[in-house]
Amino acid sequence: MIFSEAGLFLCYMNYYAPGECVRSCIAVAGSAQRAEQLNKDKLPEYFYAGLVTTPINQEASEDVIRMIKWMPPQVKNTLANIPRGSGEFFSELHYNLS
Repeated sequence: MIFSEAGLFLCYMNYYAPGECVRSCIAVAGSAQRAEQLNKDKLPEYFYAGLVTTPINQEASEDVIRMIKWMPPQVKNTLANIPRGSGEFFSELHYNLS
């Protein structure tokens, strides 16, 4: 099975502080609500407005594809090969621009 057919949802947030940092959070889960909750459990409330939640499928936007590319291949392979809609992943990337 390929990753886009695993019945999973992506919730991500990209925060750009000009001249300071870039912060990206990625959460994947078997439901949109759970993927969103994974991010909310890790982020301060003021980031909630920037959350984007979407199914991972063949119609994914370029932004979604870009976020999925940041996931390690081993994680995508594991999520694609366990029972449909199960499994979870969270990752946070922080780039200091100063």
